[in-house]
Parts: sequence; C-alpha cells; structure tokens
Amino acid sequence: MRNVSEVATERIIMTGRNGTFTQSVAVVSDTPLVRIIEPLTTQVTVPVFPEVGPTPPAETTSTTDTTAKKKGP
Repeated sequence: MRNVSEVATERIIMTGRNGTFTQSVAVVSDTPLVRIIEPLTTQVTVPVFPEVGPTPPAETTSTTDTTAKKKGP
C-alpha cells in the first residue's frame, strides 16, 4: 500500500457565492487505478475575493435637443 500525496475533490459550485464558505465534499482519485479508502469526505474552505480586472467604464447618459429652431422671420 502506498500513501498518496495529492487527491482531488468533487466539484464545488460557486454560483451565488459572495463570501468565504466551507463545504463538505467527497475525496476522489485522479486515476481509476487508485481507490480512496479514507477519508471519504473532507471540509473545504473556499475564500471568495472581489473580481480582479479592469474597472468597467462609467455609464454616461446624454440627451439630444430635438426641438426645431426657426431661422428668422
């Protein structure tokens, strides 16, 4: 029997998350030749940080004067 130094977990869905959360997930093997005996689950803490990237441009609104002006009498 060998010790495994790395394992994976089942997918963690981030939809609707806006802060750090902890979730219990199944431990899985990256290869079908390795079977996980224990632990079968683990607690994973996922930090959620604000989005990083360029700041979107500020929305601007403009108005157009659509009234007709008369030229002289």
